[in-house]
Amino acid sequence: MEKKKVFAYVGTWPALLRGSIPGFRATQQTDAVEKTGIFGFHVDLETGDWTPASTFFTSSMTSEICFSHDGRFLYANDEDRNRNGVLHAGGGILAFSINRENGELELLNEQSSMGTSPTYVDTDTTGRFAFLANLGNPHDKFVKVIRTRDGSFAMITEEEEGSLAMFSIRQDGTLTSAIELAGAGSINPESPRAGFSHYHCVKVDPSNRFVLACDTNDKIHVFKIDHKNGKLVPSECPFFETRARSGPRTLLFHPSRPWFFVNNQNNSTVYSFSFDSGNGAIEELDWASAVVNNEDAAKSWTSDMAISPDGNHLYVSNRSLRKLMPHAGCPPDTIAIFKIDQQTGKLTLKAVTPVEANHPRGVAFAPGGKFLYVAGMDANAVYRYTVDPDSGTLSDAAVVANMPVPSSVRFLTVD
Repeated sequence: MEKKKVFAYVGTWPALLRGSIPGFRATQQTDAVEKTGIFGFHVDLETGDWTPASTFFTSSMTSEICFSHDGRFLYANDEDRNRNGVLHAGGGILAFSINRENGELELLNEQSSMGTSPTYVDTDTTGRFAFLANLGNPHDKFVKVIRTRDGSFAMITEEEEGSLAMFSIRQDGTLTSAIELAGAGSINPESPRAGFSHYHCVKVDPSNRFVLACDTNDKIHVFKIDHKNGKLVPSECPFFETRARSGPRTLLFHPSRPWFFVNNQNNSTVYSFSFDSGNGAIEELDWASAVVNNEDAAKSWTSDMAISPDGNHLYVSNRSLRKLMPHAGCPPDTIAIFKIDQQTGKLTLKAVTPVEANHPRGVAFAPGGKFLYVAGMDANAVYRYTVDPDSGTLSDAAVVANMPVPSSVRFLTVD
């Protein structure tokens, strides 16, 4: 019987080469004119090695990618604020076909994200819809005067707001322009947690009935998918408010239990939640730190997560802030490893492992769970780590591929 093909695709973040992201400095290891894009590889599941399969060069910031559920198409964000060089034009979403023989990508079309700085993209299981989270930019602000409920006036500070965009997918894999825009934030100056929403991660739940979105302004939003009319409507339980100033970043569902996990970038913590696919209700199960010393929580940012295929361990990448705080005694870059209680969903921190993947951004398991791959953005390399199947510990770090500023890693198995 012919062996299945496994491809790895790596999204990159060329904005970092230019130093154009607030709070980040341009990396010194890579020539800023070097081509970036989506890099594809053949994967050997026995050795964990990669060999080049394809590269689609683009100036777009294709930092996050996903596949259609039938594996025929790849969708990527264009994480920009000034698409195609047009000031304030926002970002985009790109559609590619995948050659299932050799892994080559062909650009099908692209559409405006209808927002700025789009991040995560996901598709529903029917292959009819794609969803994109627009983060917006909380850094550039302007003053606006509003009338409050009591009739008086107040000055508020506004910013680029985030949103959640929905697109139709045609049978040939191309995308329509946005058919729905949901979740725009609003300012309430009387609220102690006022501020626009900034959507960082979007995921379709396993039942294919709901879309969940992490809002770095301390919320997790839940929208019901109206499949018939192509709409997003707030669920019966429209949002869950997280702990103040935690900054929910990414969301990941458990492979077999009705749970999901969220990492918080502002304080290096992780939530576990239960999710009711009947009404969209979220219930907190646990909250745990991804660092050993509490002082390190303000000196690192969580980034991405991966769950072992058996559902027993959760891995969270933690990026040191030593570049921004060179004299603060910041911890090293690490991967936090949690044991997931299969009865309760609670988390036990088993290890915080320093990693050679400088600025670990994306993390992902290869099929089978033998290897964990980490995108080292400042190392301009993707690292492979061998995973102990019982303890979940990591060992034998090795570079499997070099490319400019890798951000996300995704695997596709082709029969």
